[in-house]
Amino acid sequence: MLRTILLSVLLGFSQLAHAQRYLQEIFPLVDVQAGINYGSAPLWDNTPQLLNLDVFKPAGDAVTGRPLILLFHGGSFLSGQRDDAIMLGLCNTFAKRGYVTATASYRLGVNTANLAALDREFVKAAMRATHDAKAAVRFFKRSVAEQGNPYGIDTNKIYVGGYSAGALAAIHLAYFTDTLQTSALVNQEVAGLGLGLEGNSGNPGYTSTAAGVLNIAGAVLDTNIVNTGAVTAIHFHGTADEVVPYGRDMIRAVGFPVITVDGSSLLQLRLQNRGTYSELLSYTGAMHNFVVTPSISADIVSNAARFFYNLQNNSVDVQEQSKLHSLVYPNPTSDHLFVKSSASGDLHVSIKNLQGKTLLLQTLEAGTAIDLTAFAAGIYLVQIAQNNTVEVHKLIIKK
Repeated sequence: MLRTILLSVLLGFSQLAHAQRYLQEIFPLVDVQAGINYGSAPLWDNTPQLLNLDVFKPAGDAVTGRPLILLFHGGSFLSGQRDDAIMLGLCNTFAKRGYVTATASYRLGVNTANLAALDREFVKAAMRATHDAKAAVRFFKRSVAEQGNPYGIDTNKIYVGGYSAGALAAIHLAYFTDTLQTSALVNQEVAGLGLGLEGNSGNPGYTSTAAGVLNIAGAVLDTNIVNTGAVTAIHFHGTADEVVPYGRDMIRAVGFPVITVDGSSLLQLRLQNRGTYSELLSYTGAMHNFVVTPSISADIVSNAARFFYNLQNNSVDVQEQSKLHSLVYPNPTSDHLFVKSSASGDLHVSIKNLQGKTLLLQTLEAGTAIDLTAFAAGIYLVQIAQNNTVEVHKLIIKK
């Protein structure tokens, strides 16, 4: 009996030794520190609000200088909590892979009485959440500089992400660095808050920069905020999302349209056009709650684990080197389109509208034109797939 137990233990250690840290779950247990205060700030009605987060660490792990994944929950800036099932699931599975993870609360609430300018109120809510998210990043950097690194993290490897509204906060934390690059509406509301892009939610004196983004059903107020040199990201989004659009459309809170945003497909396109390596996994026909579907949830975890594992091994740029260098022309066009690639072989082309609906699927041989006479004037996305590599272009059709 004792021999059997010892054999099982040795086998377990052997499997652990051959598992890949950051890619597979190698720790059976997770230590949790809940209710850690990272700052405070006033709500929309000036009520003081304490800001807390929970930290998850692999139990028994002796490694220090670990990457941190900091996550923010969904809820349309009106509701939600940091310890919901989605956040807990992500924090636990990545902590078991060797990461330090955290889920943070942020200020909720919108002045819905201001119906005439509800779009502006939601911009303010998004910026309050972004300010809080930045303070949470600064909290961890401060803990390393002033408290002896109690969480055992590498501040150069802080990744931010979330679901829905939480993803939106993480996206703006990472990419909103210049108010001159955004729309007048967003710029005016940011200026009206009087707190700049960093806010005053806590831990001043430290940067809030992140090294990567995990975007699950999120969006950006304006893709123009994304500049050259932006950090890498992985996106997951359902093409039929009725709350946060896959393309460009109104974001909806409790069923009501409130403000136009650019969803994951357009954020992906902007990042690629700015030279940033980025991945988008689209789920055809999936709606906003796609994340709770077991098969999709497992797919999100496995692909995010692969993506962040590659980051730890400095290999995300491998796929970046295999770009198609494709061309769509003429662009703008009115009735036809040619697609050209630097690689050989057939091109698999799909054309989608900005809401993610596929309008055309076609396999092309060299020199074949696509007939666009049935398309209305507007902006479309052209996705080109060849040799297991995909590129996306923006297409303008004029009539």
